[in-house]
Amino acid sequence: MKHTPAATGERVIATDIESRDAYLMYLRHLVAYTFAHRQIGLQSNVLDLGCGAGYGTSMLSFRARSIIGLDVNRESIRHATQTYQLAHGCFSLYDGCELPLASASLDVVVSFQVIEHVLDDRLFVAEAYRVLRPGGLLLVSTPDRTHRLKPGQRPWNRFHIREYHSNGLKHVLHQSFAHVQIASICANDAVYAYELERVRWAQRVAMLDVLRLREAVPEGLLPLIGGWVKRLSGRAAQQQRTADLEQDDDATSYRVVMSDAANRLDLLALCRKAAT
Repeated sequence: MKHTPAATGERVIATDIESRDAYLMYLRHLVAYTFAHRQIGLQSNVLDLGCGAGYGTSMLSFRARSIIGLDVNRESIRHATQTYQLAHGCFSLYDGCELPLASASLDVVVSFQVIEHVLDDRLFVAEAYRVLRPGGLLLVSTPDRTHRLKPGQRPWNRFHIREYHSNGLKHVLHQSFAHVQIASICANDAVYAYELERVRWAQRVAMLDVLRLREAVPEGLLPLIGGWVKRLSGRAAQQQRTADLEQDDDATSYRVVMSDAANRLDLLALCRKAAT
């Protein structure tokens, strides 16, 4: 029997995409994995830390010498194992704390849209540093809070512990890595405008939920409640106005820029462990 984990906004299932929001999130992940693919040498041992449903791990496996996909979600690991056959790797469950890997055993660690979910982000980064060989590379992507939150505002996304601006992310990464560069994952104008509207809608929902009652709502009911709120907020009408843009959504909707840039949605950090 094949197990498919719930396709939430946080865990996109590549084989089960049913909304534009989910498809755009998938494309956002895909551009990060495409960038990572170009950073991986043919003899590299790679870790996909927080691999989710496994499609990115599978993509990188065609480039890497070996790869392992780790995640804390049992259903995601089960789905990934059943869906993607890795010739030189595997998927495995872990506890979200200490990585079940030897020190200095990997050349590349990628972790996309994960660090914002982690309770102890410094330990998370330190563990990635530990398992990297000297000269190894850590790639981290996370939403840029600049366009999502007001100063001092808590994340409206119930799954996020925190969100980062560029300097905040760099500060956390510098606790372990001496060499950190922050690049940008940017959207085209149409997708960026759509994302800003999505964020404004989410902020309105958060303002209505001053008691944070959403955190007590079962995950399965969130789509039903979300649809009701969209109708009240007018977002359903906005989605109809942008329906003509959907046919243009593809891998070119996003791009990586190696600096701060207009239309940035995600921070993309490149962290190099010093060679000895």
